[in-house]
Amino acid sequence: MPEEIEKFYTTALSNIKDHEYDKAKKNFTKYLEILEKKFKGKKVYSPSNGLEATLIAKDKDTMFTNYHISDAYYYIGNILFEENKLAEARKYLDYAIKWNPYDCRARFEEAESFKVAGNIIKFHELNEKAYEYLYHPEEYARYLRNLGYYYIEEKEYRLAECIYLYSIQYDESKGQEIWSEINYISTVSEYQELPNKNEVIEILNKNNINIFIPHKNISKIFELYEEIKEENELKKLLKQLIDFYNEFFEWEHE
Repeated sequence: MPEEIEKFYTTALSNIKDHEYDKAKKNFTKYLEILEKKFKGKKVYSPSNGLEATLIAKDKDTMFTNYHISDAYYYIGNILFEENKLAEARKYLDYAIKWNPYDCRARFEEAESFKVAGNIIKFHELNEKAYEYLYHPEEYARYLRNLGYYYIEEKEYRLAECIYLYSIQYDESKGQEIWSEINYISTVSEYQELPNKNEVIEILNKNNINIFIPHKNISKIFELYEEIKEENELKKLLKQLIDFYNEFFEWEHE
């Protein structure tokens, strides 16, 4: 039975790859209908990995499933977002978050839906809410880019510029996008010279900007790494994250 259920999910992923989005929505929906019925009345989470399960767990009785429930809701929400059905997309993204509070893709996508709709206050509110669930540097970089956009809208250009500059180290693949925003700032503000590293940090601290991933998440990652004795995929992920965190700490104290 599990394989029969999972076939709806894998078929839907193939539909997305083939740009057959209506078929994908139908297959994801069938998948979710079966699983919602299966887990009806139970408080169950569907994390993407063992780390998220650890971050979610409130006690030893917290229940998890390996079914991709949060992912399925996210994908439907994403398709609806691309179809500009924003209100409907938000419903599915909310379900994705309910099943996995650490699904930051869904959190950022929901925030983005309000940005598209022109509700910058709600966009900022949801971006800040996403912050407490971050653990990966690329997620943190997206949080910062969203923050930079918000402060451009607020016409706080120097702060926005500092946030964008600070974000580059966490996701260098977005360099072109970031420099485009920084160049825009130079056309609408008095700031023509870029601040140095110390000035960036000073301005971020002065404005109470979160300058790193939440400490509570980092602590749990270090703890979990020490608990796991055998080498496996989760331990590799934790090692990658810890190496990154250590690089940041070294950079911060240079």
